[in-house]
Amino acid sequence: MLTAARRLSCLVARRVAPSAAGPVVRWFSADDSGSDPAFAPQRKAGLDGGGGDIDGMLQGLVDDAKAKNRPLLFMKGTPSQPQCGFSYQVVRVLHAEGAEFDAVNVLEDAAIREGVKAFSEWPTIPQLYVDGEFLGGCDVVTNLHQEGELKTILSEAGCVSE
Repeated sequence: MLTAARRLSCLVARRVAPSAAGPVVRWFSADDSGSDPAFAPQRKAGLDGGGGDIDGMLQGLVDDAKAKNRPLLFMKGTPSQPQCGFSYQVVRVLHAEGAEFDAVNVLEDAAIREGVKAFSEWPTIPQLYVDGEFLGGCDVVTNLHQEGELKTILSEAGCVSE
């Protein structure tokens, strides 16, 4: 069993001055197997539950949002903490329109991040779905909002009241 001092000396890189007896020695771990397994890379379980049918899972999310009469936003980050300016802009537009919406943080799962691009055939994120249909990205949503058309689209889909 290692003492606390020995464990500390094993964790901190230590350099022993060269001598006639041998070369420089560096200690990085307590045993020859390398690093502690707690420091090994670990993958989070994705939103797709580990399955390979990303398109089916994405279609399910879109269908669920449609059934609840809520827009669905695939974005970087969360509505309360967007991780990209474009996602932040779409969140602001939806809030300005008075829409309650569902959001999926694509940064949590690389398969979803790439899968949603193929699913919509749109190369960028964020992506907004209204009434089960892909509406567009930040530029499209912002333009529709500025022209007053987004309010009509959201009202017709039952996502906001006029």
